[in-house]
Formats: sequence, structure tokens, C-alpha cells
Amino acid sequence: GFSFLARAATGAGYTGLTRHYAVESNTDLTNAAGWTAVPGFSDVTGTGQTVSATPTITGSKTFFRLRAWLQ
Repeated sequence: GFSFLARAATGAGYTGLTRHYAVESNTDLTNAAGWTAVPGFSDVTGTGQTVSATPTITGSKTFFRLRAWLQ
């Protein structure tokens, strides 16, 4: 499983912006285009909450990454 702190966009320079997070998975790190959103974690709005999950893993190996952006 995984967990992360989904921080809110606060402070100087963040006025009017929201921080978003997505957890993505890939079974082949040599395939840069193979990253897909983990269902239920494609657009998590950061409000200071801890986000945790135990995703279903298919196949013999699965890699995860956390992507964050401001909007």
C-alpha cells in the first residue's frame, strides 16, 4: 500500500490555486507512456489530508509514482 500527505496550496504566491495529486502505475519502467492513473486517485485535491490505499496489483511487478500539479 501507500500513503502521502496531500498538502493544500497555501502561502505567498498560491492565491487562487489548488494543489492536485494523482497516483499512477506502470508495469514496465522502460515504457514512459505506460503510466496510468490508479482508479480513485486520478485527481485528489490537497487539503492537508493523509491519503492511503492498498491498490490491486496485477502481474508480477507494478511501479507507482505520485504526480502533483497546481491549477
